[in-house]
Amino acid sequence: MKKNEKDFISKYGFLILMGIVVVMAVVVPRMTSPYQLNVMNMTLIYAIGCLGISIMMGMGGYMMLMSIAFAGVGGFMSANLSMKFGFPVWLSIIAGALSMGVFCFLLGQALLNLSGSFFAFSGMGIVQISFTFMQNFKPFTGGPDGMTFIPQLRLFGIQFNNYRKWFYLLLVLMIIAGLCVERVRNSSFGRALQSIRDDRLAAQTLGIPIKSTSNYAFTIAGLVAGLAGGLIVHHNGSASATLFTQATSNRWFLMSMIGGVNSTVGTIFGVILMNFLPEMMRFAEQYMRILDGALIIILMTFMPMGLAGLAKSLYNRIRKAGKKKTEAVVN
Repeated sequence: MKKNEKDFISKYGFLILMGIVVVMAVVVPRMTSPYQLNVMNMTLIYAIGCLGISIMMGMGGYMMLMSIAFAGVGGFMSANLSMKFGFPVWLSIIAGALSMGVFCFLLGQALLNLSGSFFAFSGMGIVQISFTFMQNFKPFTGGPDGMTFIPQLRLFGIQFNNYRKWFYLLLVLMIIAGLCVERVRNSSFGRALQSIRDDRLAAQTLGIPIKSTSNYAFTIAGLVAGLAGGLIVHHNGSASATLFTQATSNRWFLMSMIGGVNSTVGTIFGVILMNFLPEMMRFAEQYMRILDGALIIILMTFMPMGLAGLAKSLYNRIRKAGKKKTEAVVN
């Protein structure tokens, strides 16, 4: 990565993220509608889940279309641990996330032998398998009826029994997750992943263990998805397979792409945009699927790196134009 690009991400990206956080912290206390608060909270949870996609797809170059499956199974795992085994909710959420991390580590041993479209299609297959499992295996998921009366989170003596309390917790968790992903992106591990994405042969020549490095990324992505799933079910107090469908998987993918899957801030911004855009366009609700499809075509054609990539490109062009003017004046 060029120095000016890194400066752009570290300076302006952090400021944008802090701006988003400040706006949310100011706006939410003025919200009185439970529906609006619920949308805000689900946006924050989805942002956490999509950050896992940013690691696997943005850094590693693998088309990650299966995060929602790990979110669903991790969520039901957390619900079962808290309801049937009496685990504290915070511990059951962590255990559900860790179980998905372990599962993805084992699954990655086989799945990461695939690449490109083969990996993407396998992800779609996993989503279908997980949905069928969640829809029919009653002892674990409650079957088509799902699970209700899932225990509420209690942390540091605070009972999270309303959306407003959940908002502040989720905002903190999103910031922590974003900072952790940004730290990974700028670490030697993140640079190794990006080298695999850009040129696998060159990365192998440099001595980077491609499969193990990719598998660690896959493990992290599964863990993050499992965390998001646990937060979803305990936030809602109920869970069903319909929360974790192929349509939701496609939406997570689109949310990650539109903001910029290779940018932490871009990913978060994309999630916010795609969650609030339908709310602002309720007059065209019946056409939202058409708009989603059109967005995918536009993204792949004109903005493959999303809005963050477009902003970075414009920033670099302005810098170059400014340098040329300065050189012309000096000469």
